[in-house]
Amino acid sequence: MPELPEVEHIRRTLSAKIVGSWVLRTRVERDDVIRGEIGVRDRGRALLRDGRISDVRRHGKRLAILVQDGRVLEFGLGMTGQFLLESPGGVPAERNHRHVIWYLGDRCGGMKQRLVWRDPRRFGGLTPLGDPETLNKACWGVLGPDALEIDEETLFDRLKKTQRALKTALLDQRLLAGVGNIYADEALHAAGIAPERRSHEVSRCEVGGLLKHVKRILREAVELGGSTIRDHKDPLLQSGAYQGRHAVYGRPGEPCQRCANVIRSNVVGGRTTHWCEACQI
Repeated sequence: MPELPEVEHIRRTLSAKIVGSWVLRTRVERDDVIRGEIGVRDRGRALLRDGRISDVRRHGKRLAILVQDGRVLEFGLGMTGQFLLESPGGVPAERNHRHVIWYLGDRCGGMKQRLVWRDPRRFGGLTPLGDPETLNKACWGVLGPDALEIDEETLFDRLKKTQRALKTALLDQRLLAGVGNIYADEALHAAGIAPERRSHEVSRCEVGGLLKHVKRILREAVELGGSTIRDHKDPLLQSGAYQGRHAVYGRPGEPCQRCANVIRSNVVGGRTTHWCEACQI
């Protein structure tokens, strides 16, 4: 599932390519990827038709496209949700599972590109919203602070209130938005903290060190386009490159890069977890 770095890279790519464009028309191939009750007559407007794209925003792993009159489309990528940007006369690189298409261009100058939403497993989806306030309060208001914006005191206070394993707490999007399985493992290893440590027992100093590594690793991953483990690609069909820097994730049985001890793999809170017993205490 795409985590904050992959989603932020997508946001940056889309922002550079579609902000300022008009949504000339839309086409829906599958209704069930659209969340909420929308009548057929209202569907085009709900999907931003006749709006000029003003912003692409992200919170945690979630994305939103806004147009100048206030309408919003909010997206969850799920496991296989993907945006594609295509030229008008170009041959689609991915022909299957193309659920929604936006035709973008100048209001008087014709279509310049297509924005495609595809999702082979359909665990993701898009939600039309009336305004940015609804996005921030009703939709994203249930999420915790963004992992790139949270401060040490806030994270420490939130972790103090739960007795769950630290790895499990970091994956709770209501506690901290954006960190998933890959980057939780990487940050915990960098901070030298075992994933099964109880969250409320971690010291303020340790939380500060952990947060420093969380933010560093996320920012580095964003710059490299995220991690492509299976099929993640950005809207221009480019793969991420951060997987080449993984210290523990996906490396069970290999030597730790820090101490040469064998990296372990086990299930913590229902998620496969990788760590070094010698380095992480």
